[in-house]
Amino acid sequence: ETPGIEQTALKPLFGGDPAGRHARYVQASPVTHVSASSPPFLHQHGTADIIVPLLHSERLHENLKAAGVESELVALKGKGHGWFGPDLV
Repeated sequence: ETPGIEQTALKPLFGGDPAGRHARYVQASPVTHVSASSPPFLHQHGTADIIVPLLHSERLHENLKAAGVESELVALKGKGHGWFGPDLV
């Protein structure tokens, strides 16, 4: 899903690709740790983020909601991975 990040960051961190190190990737995923006792979440994610795709926040948001946790996802149109300036939320 995130080929650039997998090559440059995740493979070295986890010692291989998701197919070869599946358990490590699963353990590192925030979605794995969602439970009814998770705290409320506010996700603010840029729609133009090429580092961490919006899909990651969408999945976490949906899993939190399914667990009964208060979660709000704000998709910031045209914003990338971090942004600055007067429209900083």
